[in-house]
Amino acid sequence: MTRPLAALSLLTLCSVLAARQGLAADALDQRIALNIADNTPLDVALIQWSAQAHMQVMMDTTTTGHEKTPAMRGTFRAADALAALLSGSGLAYKVSDATVTVAPAAKGADKSGSFRSADAQSSVNPAGAGEERGAPETSPTDTGGPTSVEKDKGSESTSERKPILLEEVVVTGTHIRGVPPTSPVITISQTDIESSGYQSAGDVIRSLPQSYGGGLNATVVGQTGANNPANYSGASTANIRGLGSDSTLTLVNGHRLAYSDGLTAVDISLIPVSAIERIEVLTDGASAIYGSDAVAGVVNFVLKSQFEGVEGSAAFGDSTQGGGQLQRYGLLAGHSWGSGNALVSYEHAHQTPVLAGDRSYPDPITGATYLLPGTSRDSIFVSANQAMTEDVNLFAQGLYTNRTSDAFIDGSFIVPDLTLMTRSAASQYGVTAGAKFGMARGWHGTVSGDVSDNNSRDPFQEELPGIAVPIQVQNFASGLRQVELLADGPLFTLESGAANLAVGAAYRRETFFEDQHQGAEVYRSINAERHVNSAFAELSVPLVAPADDRRGLNSLEFNLAGRWEDYSDVGSNTVPKVGLLYRPAHAVLLRASWGRSFHAPSLFDEASKTWVEVTPTADPLSPTGTSNLLFISAGNPHVRPERSTAATLNITYSPEWLQGGSLEATYFDIKYKDRIESVYDINPLPLTDPALAPFITRNPTAAQQAAYLALGPLVNNTGAPYDPATVAALFDGRVANVADQHIRGVDVIAKDRIPVGSGAITLAVNGTYLDIAQQLTSASPSQEITGTVFNPSRFRARGSAGWESGGGWGTTLFVNYVGSMSGDSIAPGTRIGAWTTVDWQAAYRLSSLGPPFGESRVMLSVQNLFDRDPPYLHDPAGLLPLHFDSTNASALGRFISLELVMSWK
Repeated sequence: MTRPLAALSLLTLCSVLAARQGLAADALDQRIALNIADNTPLDVALIQWSAQAHMQVMMDTTTTGHEKTPAMRGTFRAADALAALLSGSGLAYKVSDATVTVAPAAKGADKSGSFRSADAQSSVNPAGAGEERGAPETSPTDTGGPTSVEKDKGSESTSERKPILLEEVVVTGTHIRGVPPTSPVITISQTDIESSGYQSAGDVIRSLPQSYGGGLNATVVGQTGANNPANYSGASTANIRGLGSDSTLTLVNGHRLAYSDGLTAVDISLIPVSAIERIEVLTDGASAIYGSDAVAGVVNFVLKSQFEGVEGSAAFGDSTQGGGQLQRYGLLAGHSWGSGNALVSYEHAHQTPVLAGDRSYPDPITGATYLLPGTSRDSIFVSANQAMTEDVNLFAQGLYTNRTSDAFIDGSFIVPDLTLMTRSAASQYGVTAGAKFGMARGWHGTVSGDVSDNNSRDPFQEELPGIAVPIQVQNFASGLRQVELLADGPLFTLESGAANLAVGAAYRRETFFEDQHQGAEVYRSINAERHVNSAFAELSVPLVAPADDRRGLNSLEFNLAGRWEDYSDVGSNTVPKVGLLYRPAHAVLLRASWGRSFHAPSLFDEASKTWVEVTPTADPLSPTGTSNLLFISAGNPHVRPERSTAATLNITYSPEWLQGGSLEATYFDIKYKDRIESVYDINPLPLTDPALAPFITRNPTAAQQAAYLALGPLVNNTGAPYDPATVAALFDGRVANVADQHIRGVDVIAKDRIPVGSGAITLAVNGTYLDIAQQLTSASPSQEITGTVFNPSRFRARGSAGWESGGGWGTTLFVNYVGSMSGDSIAPGTRIGAWTTVDWQAAYRLSSLGPPFGESRVMLSVQNLFDRDPPYLHDPAGLLPLHFDSTNASALGRFISLELVMSWK
């Protein structure tokens, strides 16, 4: 056993032994501050209660998910607040150390001593804004019989006890159940997705101001390079802060998937939108929690795990300017029983391409070019959970998607009748299975295994009249195999509450295969793998218990996390993260965090075949203006992980008069070092660029040239036999750790819900200001890249105003804003204006018509209501004269869609 794993095992053992039986009584007797709006779903309210009480909640969401709670605002005794929340729901609770289990009340539960009826104990006036009435002096644990798991088992006969499926509360950003993260998390609910009118997971994420539309995204056209890599399979990825698709960790139900296209990025277009329950976006570095890739943040797609009945959906959409016709069909079926549940979801989506000839701004000669690809996708998701005993739950889930994507470029502006086309086929599956189990002293554990593969075949065909060009084919295959152990629970008790600890260990194997050939000639073949061992721990300590009568120090909580990972190819990394949750007053919450993160290089960057070429190139030091340059490019086995340090400060104001609304501001500062770039892509004329001086060797010796020539077969572009005497310089153009970035900015998020009669008005705004300064090499100056075309905008915002009636009607208006951009990199003195678009959606819930319609609904959506074209980009010498920035604007135009969802339960 390695030293970190041994230390982790010892820490786990000590923590379990340190937990005491008095945890539950102490926690339930403490006073907590709550701000729960009226008609809040019970499962959401229980999450808020658990965060304040510092206790884990285990619940059956098939029963809690349909219940609503009254408003609760003020300071309450934890036991009284819990009883008030459950009052009238028909649910009861059982306490074991620092864990509260909620389940349907059995007949005679009050007398059995196992589950306690909430109705009999509720003494809080929920709507009284903190007013208490007749609060009992003793905790329920003093009068209700045994509280530990072991005693509960002894008080019931085996025939009376039935396993109940329970779900623990875990949020993105922490491994500790019932504890809020110290970093800000943006939640996109299923209702948010429906009201947006977006028809793919990629569109939903790109609409978020914190996520840049560039990088590895199918919507990017007319621009390639380090920030926008070649997209062979038509993938879409999350790109938080614009730091690159491979700097955002993407999870599905908290688990990793295989990467796409040779990068360390997950293709989210393969996730069926109809299977999404919510999306949680952590906008802070989190490698101490999750490991590599979580530099800019984490996007966790939480898919539906429970559903009762059958639901069918159909969506149709079209662009009023032409192209982009959409059809999407979905079917969801599920069933729950007392000890388990299962569901299956299928989705088919097909969308035609958008052609440049259908839009007014591209150069007419590019008319047949696809501005947006044509796609067809089939996805299936299955999930099953089963309680085997009172303490052991088994779970399994699987996702499979198959997609084709068509891209076409009309190259007639280069060579008459030249066309380039590809029809890629990508497939992905991910399977997760495991068990969740209860342990002594209120601890809980999870053991899980993940298997995932991503495969794509990307044939690229170039056609010229009268010239036969063999089809170039690239095959990519990425694989992931992982086993993870995780345990969390109470460690010790302070007067302020219970301290909780999460510990875990994991093993992961990543594989990558690429085959690139044209006809019988193989250009590149890669078959690589790595092994990753990791150990991690997270500690949450409540330093000051909540108290409204203590001005300036209502509550204070400290969080410490650390993760060690050992890579078989790039060595080990240890990263920490510390955080504080400080509430100076009941309505004000401050979150502060500081931590380190890292991003491991891709196997493609490490193992890609090294190209060796000698070619004439521009040289200002040569009398003739050109010199022979011997250079190497492509992969580099010596590339190291990228590293970052991030500090985040978040303040949230949630006064009672907002009735559940809030105003939130976040400042972030990230220093991103040793960024991996292709040095050759920085400038293909390296002898003319002073920034590339560290990678140039002038007047190389024969031995130095021989070292380059030994790295691969030589491609001689000089037209003469290779002569070492004619080589003026060497250039190491391989990928390398060269760039540094400094990222700073502010997020502002506000939301409110105003009851109006039997309905409500909802208001929300999300805006971000971003500043990225980049130094490409140690010899180049720092430059601002935000606010320049094909890079993130300095300012983006999205606001909404919605109304929902008590009779089933609802409508929402959205306003999207992207700030103006400098086009100096394209043509000096060029600037493009800001882009403002408006979206609108109207919905009618058929449930208002009566029981036969269940939860059925119909939705009409219009994106870009006023049909605003992207800001015009003057590009006189562009690679592809489409005249718009596809990373910050969409070519879709006004898009109208109609969706019908029929649900029977």
